Amino acid sequence: MTIKHVVLVAHADPPIHGQAVAASALIAESRGWTSTKLHHVNAVYAGSRGELTGFTCGKLIRLLRYIVQTIRLVRKTDAAAVIVTPAFFRGPFIKDAVMISAIRALTSARVVGWVHMDPARIDYGSAPGWFRKIMVSTIGKVDSWCACSAALLDLWPSFLPGNRCVGLANGIDAPPKPDRPAPAGTLKVAYLSAMDREKGWLEALSAARSICSTHTGIEFHFHGNVPSPSDEPEVMKAFREGPHADRIFWHGPAWGDRKWSALADADLFCFPSHTEQFPIAVLDAMASGLPVVASRVGAVSDAIEPGKGGWLVAPRDALELEKALREAVSDPLLLRNFGEYNRRRFEERFTRESFGRRWEAHLQSLI
Repeated sequence: MTIKHVVLVAHADPPIHGQAVAASALIAESRGWTSTKLHHVNAVYAGSRGELTGFTCGKLIRLLRYIVQTIRLVRKTDAAAVIVTPAFFRGPFIKDAVMISAIRALTSARVVGWVHMDPARIDYGSAPGWFRKIMVSTIGKVDSWCACSAALLDLWPSFLPGNRCVGLANGIDAPPKPDRPAPAGTLKVAYLSAMDREKGWLEALSAARSICSTHTGIEFHFHGNVPSPSDEPEVMKAFREGPHADRIFWHGPAWGDRKWSALADADLFCFPSHTEQFPIAVLDAMASGLPVVASRVGAVSDAIEPGKGGWLVAPRDALELEKALREAVSDPLLLRNFGEYNRRRFEERFTRESFGRRWEAHLQSLI
């Protein structure tokens, strides 16, 4: 069997966002592939979420270095394809356009665009004419566009060519299913994501305070990293000085074993994000056997089935979020049944193994 070589140019470490987590999972799973060899260039432009936006000379130097590494690796391995992870915000996309143009001009490899952002946030209609020209030109140089879920294909803007788009659902590696007896005593609700305003933690905090004022046997545990160190005092103040500080906690970021421990200790997962594509956080909760209350954004509905695995609410609607949370915590047995359903659904669709199979099959069909 002839092994095809593919280069992935993506941020994988440190895992500061979902794209990095997904890339790490793909790299790990590719080690078991039999027909495709995946090589990786860890294209890191920021060490924290707060550094992701904005242009700096340092990022330009890194871009040039990553281009050189990528071209050398493609030529050394005779790679048939290069996977890139473009963002459609104005600044980052210029950087991505330079990378894609260099790959197209200096190699014969096919280019695969793996998109990790909410299609509703793609900056095109309001962009200046010069930027739209760059975007259209760059899009034409990409052989295949991959979304993180099939449902997102209907949400992508029309300027992305439909005949070159495919949905490949994300998957993650997860520990064995935790033993979850029926909730008894204090119910614990977990939020685990970045402490960015767009992730909806303020709406979750508002709902938590309201619910704690009428329910004594409930706790809310928030886990997540702040956008930048300067934001930490404000977040700490919100939890320490607000009402019910004895039952509403912020524990800081949770990665690795600490993340899985936090989810295993919870009875319900809350994820009221304003904008998403296909969030890793929801897959983490499903893998942990948790029912989920989440916003109806991106392709969250591809993962969570209302009435079977959780509740979906309108983004930025604190009242609807509170109503769903109140309904959820009123029936501990229902929480257990929903959580078991989510774990089964995760095992059927969203494991790292199924994720890897989907990607290897697509790469083989492309090259």
